[in-house]
Amino acid sequence: MPVDRPRQRPLSLALRITAVVGVALSVVFVTFTVLIARSIEQHFVEQDLGELNAVAESLAAALGPTPSAVDRHDLAARLARAVAGHHGVYFSVHSAAGTALFDTTPAGLTEAAAPTPASAQLDMDALRMWTVGSRSFRGAVLDMRGDKVIVAVAIDAHLRYLEELRRALWWVTVIACAISVLAAWLAVRWGHAPLRNISATVRGITSEQLHVRIESAAVPVELNPLVKSFNAMLDQLQASFNRLTHFTADIAHELRTPVTNLTTQTQVALTKARDPAA
Repeated sequence: MPVDRPRQRPLSLALRITAVVGVALSVVFVTFTVLIARSIEQHFVEQDLGELNAVAESLAAALGPTPSAVDRHDLAARLARAVAGHHGVYFSVHSAAGTALFDTTPAGLTEAAAPTPASAQLDMDALRMWTVGSRSFRGAVLDMRGDKVIVAVAIDAHLRYLEELRRALWWVTVIACAISVLAAWLAVRWGHAPLRNISATVRGITSEQLHVRIESAAVPVELNPLVKSFNAMLDQLQASFNRLTHFTADIAHELRTPVTNLTTQTQVALTKARDPAA
């Protein structure tokens, strides 16, 4: 015959509520953290794009509308003056034949950007990230009147800031989740205090204390139906107990007279003389 397995006790209400609240708050905090980090990262991208656009416009003006519109002999001086004041921005200009006309990029950056196709305009889609050694750059490869122009900005400071920000946000998220779960558990414990009080009152009720009732005004409104049902049950128990007590008293009263008569008659009969046979 199959053996009935004992039913597993359901999880406590405190654990259920704490778990649900903890999971919900954790999801909210994690989502908030991710959104903040992405928003700041997007801000840095837009900031870099604005800086690169300013440099690209200056370079386009220095290069002229066509390769023949500018004297290539003084091109280096024109390009150097075009980007004056833009710190942390690097660029290189190569002719259609691949000749380097001007280059301020760190070693290896031009090679890293070489596989990137040239774009006609500088926008979000044209931006790329390149890593050269331990340094990181954000930039684009542009086609300016037949010349190949690489513009890039160092983003190591941005990346360090983002890394520190993410680390701080995750720590704040973990601490906030822990505090929220603890607060939820304390709130559940405080919310269950009326139930514990009702349980203590119920444990103190005995057959001699069936008159005790739980005050419905002393419990939260959510527990009023439970308290009213329990008090109604006590009313029925008290009424049944009183009927049983009265019934027992009536039986004792009804039996007292016949028993007394039998006792009296027996005593009288025993006082008369009898022969041994009787």
